[in-house]
Amino acid sequence: VRNADGNVVTDRTFIKEYLNHVDEFTLSMKGYLYILIDLLGRYQARTSNIHTSEKSKENIIEILQYIEENYMHDLTVEHLADTFHFSYGYFERMFKNNMNCTIKKYIDDIRLKRSEYDLIYTDLNISEIALKHGFTNLNSFNRIFKKTYQCTPIQYRKEVRK
Repeated sequence: VRNADGNVVTDRTFIKEYLNHVDEFTLSMKGYLYILIDLLGRYQARTSNIHTSEKSKENIIEILQYIEENYMHDLTVEHLADTFHFSYGYFERMFKNNMNCTIKKYIDDIRLKRSEYDLIYTDLNISEIALKHGFTNLNSFNRIFKKTYQCTPIQYRKEVRK
């Protein structure tokens, strides 16, 4: 993804923006989210014969915003489907067809990215980080983190802080 200046944006760019300007970071993140949704829509339109309706795109944008604002809470597929007035099955299919991943995976990825920042830049213990970012317990945080990063959160913190 490129920013308005045409520069490639990386995870480290997001972290630097966050450290310098929290409010600007929030606006920037929302902007990047809209860019990502637009790119995903364009990609899907090119690679699929299924036409995503404008209403479906609007629904996905609302869902992603809701997840972004509430990822630290107990978000389940059932809760999200109820919140947006969809059946469980339809909600899962719609999300996966539009985002090419499950809702659970998407939420876990958001939580991991936010946790990664705290692992690098704070001295919060691992349990506090897990709970702060919506993981139900330390074991689930460790399992999901290790599956994604191939190391435990403690190992990650030590390695990054070297």
